[in-house]
Amino acid sequence: MKIKAMTLQEAETFLKDGEHPFSAATIRRAIMDGKLRANLVRTAAPYYTVIEDDLLEWASDPDMHKTVHKTD
Repeated sequence: MKIKAMTLQEAETFLKDGEHPFSAATIRRAIMDGKLRANLVRTAAPYYTVIEDDLLEWASDPDMHKTVHKTD
């Protein structure tokens, strides 16, 4: 079984036509919040990659991407 890793832009495109479309910014926020596992590829222009199975698991779990509203 081959593990498919993809960049955040590829992940956004992958999810766009599915049941759970999310933007690259939302995916990045989930990575930064520790809700989605990712690998940081250290190059001159660093970027994250995510594994397809982890991405699908995160996208299908509504508890992992609840909207938080600030109150005054």
